[in-house]
Amino acid sequence: MKISALSLAAAAAICSLTSISAHASALGMADLTIRQLGFAASAGMPLLNPTGLVNIISETRTGNATADFNGVSGTGLGAGSITLAGVGATVDVGYRCAGNCAAVPALYGGAPENNTTVHLGPTPSVNFALADMLIEGSVLKGTSLTGLTRANAQITEGSNSAGGANATIQNSAVLQTTFTAVTDFTGVLGVDVDAYLRSWVNFPRTDPSQVATASASYGWNIRISGGGVQNLTFQWSPERLNNGFTATNEFAGLDNFQDSFIGFLYSPSLQLFAGRSYTVTINQSSNVTVTNRVPEPGSLALLGIALSCLGFVRMSSRKRTA
Repeated sequence: MKISALSLAAAAAICSLTSISAHASALGMADLTIRQLGFAASAGMPLLNPTGLVNIISETRTGNATADFNGVSGTGLGAGSITLAGVGATVDVGYRCAGNCAAVPALYGGAPENNTTVHLGPTPSVNFALADMLIEGSVLKGTSLTGLTRANAQITEGSNSAGGANATIQNSAVLQTTFTAVTDFTGVLGVDVDAYLRSWVNFPRTDPSQVATASASYGWNIRISGGGVQNLTFQWSPERLNNGFTATNEFAGLDNFQDSFIGFLYSPSLQLFAGRSYTVTINQSSNVTVTNRVPEPGSLALLGIALSCLGFVRMSSRKRTA
């Protein structure tokens, strides 16, 4: 009977391992909202109204938003990629969603489209991936440019899934300065931003071959070049707006990275010369991927071992009673 009891205990222990949740919760967010972008006299000063200072010859802007969940592409209203020509043209790609999209609006207070205020938080409750983008106004024409790129994805406890989201903006313009004064313009670029970045995984890893990850990143930069003989090459990529994290359950049950920033950032000084032509290019992107892959064959093998142990115990018990 002692051997039978020991065998039962071993089998029960193995069975208890198979009953442990073999899935992770993972969440990734990259939300980057440019609330204002324009020229200022110096760092810390309010943005200037450039009306009468510059004249935009042409402008083209492109926006993209894509999402997928377990290989299925997300859908949304209208096209997922829009290119428009026209000074200050508004490019608004309706949010793309893949996965359990019926449950998504509630996560954003009922309004997932162009939502610049709601940042998701743990614990994930819906399996989905979502991307959204918006750009309007113009940094060079009296109306401050604003831009939104949002990439969010979640995997809930108990899912063996993969999802990803991407939102991008590209905006370029050729401008002709039309200063009436002889004095050239010297100043800085100022950007007022609401940025939120998070990658979060919560699961105590019990199988070495199981990996859950959540990656989130965003980027923003502006480039101004031209100016004839002055040959200006100005590029500004604020470190605070070019960041990324990856969380994994490789080393611990909880892996959490988070960064947020609200307020103004100012560029180094630059100078534009009267009567000169310049090209301006702005790029903004947000990217998220979340995955959780569970080695199902290994789990099944473990279950088979447990059942075999129980069978052995029963056979042993029958022999002893006989």
